[in-house]
Amino acid sequence: MNGFRTLPAEPRRITMVRDVMTPSEKMIVVAPEEDVTDAFDRLQMKDIRQLPVVAGNKIVGLLRRKDIVRWLQFQSQIG
Repeated sequence: MNGFRTLPAEPRRITMVRDVMTPSEKMIVVAPEEDVTDAFDRLQMKDIRQLPVVAGNKIVGLLRRKDIVRWLQFQSQIG
């Protein structure tokens, strides 16, 4: 969150997580069984670096754009 980074140090010390977090109903998430290509497209279109992986109502992982890119590079090297 860029707004937080630009705050002077003193207000940051008294700022609560709830004041800067993204509410769960506004989060963009993926399911573990979702196609990685669709997830990667979503990361690119929304210009975000990571997506929580949610199964039911529980976060079970984190999908990062750089991990997908690294995996694709690895696949191209072995394939």
